[in-house]
Amino acid sequence: MYESAPNAVLERRWGLCAPTDALADDLDEALRLLRDFGLECCELRTVGGTPVSDMPTWQQRGIGLRLRDRGCAAVLLDTDVGAAPLADPFWPHWSAFQRALESAATIAAPAVRIFSFGVPEAELDAARAEVTERCARMAEAAQAHGLTLLVENRPGTYACSGARLGDLLEGVNSPALGALFNPAAFVARREHPFLTAFMVTPAKSYTRCVRVRDARFEDGQPVLPNQGNGELRELVSALAARSFDGFYSLDPGIAGGAASFGVALGAFETIVETLLGVARDETG
Repeated sequence: MYESAPNAVLERRWGLCAPTDALADDLDEALRLLRDFGLECCELRTVGGTPVSDMPTWQQRGIGLRLRDRGCAAVLLDTDVGAAPLADPFWPHWSAFQRALESAATIAAPAVRIFSFGVPEAELDAARAEVTERCARMAEAAQAHGLTLLVENRPGTYACSGARLGDLLEGVNSPALGALFNPAAFVARREHPFLTAFMVTPAKSYTRCVRVRDARFEDGQPVLPNQGNGELRELVSALAARSFDGFYSLDPGIAGGAASFGVALGAFETIVETLLGVARDETG
């Protein structure tokens, strides 16, 4: 626990969540492990291999009840909305998007993860207006539901770079659209997550969640936090200075289940302790 840290979001209990399926496919086992690790928030992606957003409403209600019974809050529902190619007609996907909003409401998750549509590298400039319009329409619908959309940067989508991500968020400029900042995805494109994707783009003002995942420039492979080129120390430090009030989602992407998750958690805690150690000592 980081009870005397100057920025409460870096306290392990409140500011850190994790996808349940990063720990176990079985939800009850995943929730038990989350509590054992001291986490009280989670990101929902799949349960038993099935995307939560694709489940029938009665199953989603059951998941919501199990979360409440275990004292765990869902802070983010992952969906594949926006993962389809931009060349696909938009409106056939609208019903799936509406379903995603209803799913988030059912499990009481305040935010929904989306993507920014598949766009070939050579067509990124030409795609800007269409992607911005689609995301603006979705943000408007989400706001009407009292929800926030978090667009995650992913290679192969419009928001693949820090500049594109920042431009999209600034172009929509809605309180219902923020960024799920994934440093490892920038590393996969040989882009420095902190230096060129965060600090010099508008993305820093729209980041609501950081995916705690590190990777190496050499091969793009995920590694433990602070062992790759994800610049996590710099990101955490800059966000603390900006009084960040979002979440960190620990999703290391390395094999090993709960054991590897625990090692990754320890590595991230070391980053936080190093950055905030002086402040804790001063406050006693």
